[in-house]
Amino acid sequence: MFAAIFATVIVVVLRQNYLELKNGVKHCYTGVVTNKRVNRHTSTTGSHSTNVRAGHGSRRTTTRTTYYVSLDDKEFSVDLSVYNQAITGDKAYLEISPQKKQVLRFRVLAAQPQQHSPRYSASSTVNERMRDKECAISAKERLIVRRIFFRAWRKKLFFFLAIALFFISVFTSGFILFTVPLAVVLIINAYKLFVPLLRYRQFLHAARPKIISSVRVKDKITFTSNRSRTRYRLVTDDGTLDVPEAVYQSVTKSDVLSVHRAVCIDIVFGVEQKQSNALFYLD
Repeated sequence: MFAAIFATVIVVVLRQNYLELKNGVKHCYTGVVTNKRVNRHTSTTGSHSTNVRAGHGSRRTTTRTTYYVSLDDKEFSVDLSVYNQAITGDKAYLEISPQKKQVLRFRVLAAQPQQHSPRYSASSTVNERMRDKECAISAKERLIVRRIFFRAWRKKLFFFLAIALFFISVFTSGFILFTVPLAVVLIINAYKLFVPLLRYRQFLHAARPKIISSVRVKDKITFTSNRSRTRYRLVTDDGTLDVPEAVYQSVTKSDVLSVHRAVCIDIVFGVEQKQSNALFYLD
């Protein structure tokens, strides 16, 4: 009975979609791409409390990724190919089937014109890097860099300790054969643990420990998930940059930002909008 009802629903939906396409029924939208979003939904099925011998007891984790594009702040679910074509700030045209909400056509009508700034030249990365300004750092900024550095370093430390404990347990249990690859992994992670400390020491003793460089925003992406907090990412001509929501909402494509970076350890701790001279720290 249930199978018959389910099959009937599927047939009705497919017939509706077929009629829509046959009759040319579609929703058309034209507007500016105001935002792009990637949503990752992770779900876990199964339980540890069931009978393992009966073939149960396993936990299965699946992650579904959905891509969205907003035209004039109206959000649409799209596939990856459409998502990659859309650039924030560009004017685009979108066709969607009303019933299934399937993207039938997407086309970029006009790219947002690049705004030229007298303080920025995108002629070459080399010329721009020559404009990087080294300067002193305040006590507040030094404290922010310290918090960011040791937050990431502690994660490496915990991972190193986990490998070390596993190595000791394998070594004392007599499985000498397995200790060789574990020792190699342990040495590699020890290197990754102590080299950043040496570079952080160089940062502390640098005469000009801060570098200010200019980057231009090329795109904006929001990352949402049911397992982690929302992240706001700017795509620039010098790589990606995760920023606070206030910065994300206030910048547009082609805006020029001043990035404050710590020397030696290459940590970005501040972003300044050149238009408003507002400095935001990334702590």
